[in-house]
Amino acid sequence: MYTDEIVHLYHHPFYSEAVVEIPWSEGFAGITLILFKEYPTAIVKVDSFADDSRLYSVLAHELFHRLQYVKGESRFPDEVLGITYPNDAENIALRQQEHLHLYKSVMATDIAERVNDLNQFISYRERRAEVIGQFMEYEQLIETVEDPAYYVELNAYIVRSGM
Repeated sequence: MYTDEIVHLYHHPFYSEAVVEIPWSEGFAGITLILFKEYPTAIVKVDSFADDSRLYSVLAHELFHRLQYVKGESRFPDEVLGITYPNDAENIALRQQEHLHLYKSVMATDIAERVNDLNQFISYRERRAEVIGQFMEYEQLIETVEDPAYYVELNAYIVRSGM
């Protein structure tokens, strides 16, 4: 966890102490996973969050990415490709319908409705794959690594905030 002046490292294998304070440097920027001293390290800027529950949950999210990395997860998306992601009207409209049908399928209590909405979800996803081409693989890679991390983040928030 860091501020503009200092970094607090907790249980970093490069150091023998449980908590180490070092001066902030440009390597500590953002809310992400970095390699610090050749070790995957989750970083969060302390004053980026409204409360401790949010800080805690986002740190859990980044620590989950660390676990993914250490366990050999290799399906991280190419972030450079993300810069050129097609945010055109057709893609966005199809994606909204896709998300709507996925939500409706999860919430459905009737099996026939659930199957119908899942089929609609698949149909919209296949259409979007035709529209955005290589970017569909990018999206699927994001879903593979980010969605479980968001699940961990949500549960950490619920536990920490007492919801």
